[in-house]
Amino acid sequence: MKDIKNKPILHKRMLPFIMRPHALIVMIASSIFGQFMWTMAVSTSWRFHYDRLSLVFSFAIGIVLGFIQGRLTSYLFAQYYIDLLLKKVKMWNTALGKITTIFGILALGIPVLWNIFARTSAAGLQSYIFGFIGGMNVGIYLWVRKLPK
Repeated sequence: MKDIKNKPILHKRMLPFIMRPHALIVMIASSIFGQFMWTMAVSTSWRFHYDRLSLVFSFAIGIVLGFIQGRLTSYLFAQYYIDLLLKKVKMWNTALGKITTIFGILALGIPVLWNIFARTSAAGLQSYIFGFIGGMNVGIYLWVRKLPK
């Protein structure tokens, strides 16, 4: 099937396994479960005296930035995935591919560098990573569920 611009239509079955709806739901659930377990483990430990609110705040920031990354990734796949499979284009040669890559590097790299140079604990960073992964998968899932089977 082709769309109005005579481009092939992307279907769910053409996506890699990791981007299928069931896999995305499992990753979203495991991210939320992981954050819950991490918050409980860190907040009840006698070595760490963290406020749960700071961990939840880190998780929320991760969700927002991860969701933005997921939407950028879904736009990238919607426009170029079939062309990539047919080897007509390379992701890095597209403006959206560069934006998505640079945003991902900055969104994940800046918090890691902050923890290294500020010598802070990684408790907030772990919550941020759980949120980023969950938010990114939600952003991709919202796009995938609109695709035809």
